[in-house]
Amino acid sequence: MEWRYIGRHARPETIDGQEYEVAVHLATVDGAPVCVGVDVRATQLPLAGDPPPALGWAEVNTRVLKRLPLPQLVERAWRDHREITRAAASLAKGESFGVWRGPAQPAPSVPRRGRRPLLDTDGLVVVATAYLSTTRGRVAAVQGALAAHLGETGATRDQANKAIKAARDAGLLPPASTQRRGTK
Repeated sequence: MEWRYIGRHARPETIDGQEYEVAVHLATVDGAPVCVGVDVRATQLPLAGDPPPALGWAEVNTRVLKRLPLPQLVERAWRDHREITRAAASLAKGESFGVWRGPAQPAPSVPRRGRRPLLDTDGLVVVATAYLSTTRGRVAAVQGALAAHLGETGATRDQANKAIKAARDAGLLPPASTQRRGTK
């Protein structure tokens, strides 16, 4: 039996008015896609000494787990993984690929002047995978992934943000949302 761990795909979920982060762990076993684990964590927990939230403490219990749409979450994680893989293959061929239903950008006809980009196709895939692996602390996750990929001591927040923008421009990540919490 041969298996390969694919990665962790995290998404926010709201159940009974409480917010949770659900991370689906994916792998292949003899080439067949399988879900090998699920992490469920309550988010927006108060810090020590802060009063509890108005809705009460978020708790992960049997009721929450029964209401978790697990088949849809696993399917969404595999769909995201397939789209990233297809986009990476298209980028490797020099094609532009609009993964998130945006218009594909035409390749520039004139060679780019100036400094060569820091990240190649493999680096952009590493950035997209790290970004999609969590719902909180995404820039920090990208910083760690960049440090491991580039073999450097670390990447700054600015470098991580620029790498995220480059992955968005390449079609590996969805467009940035301008909507803030508490707005309509």
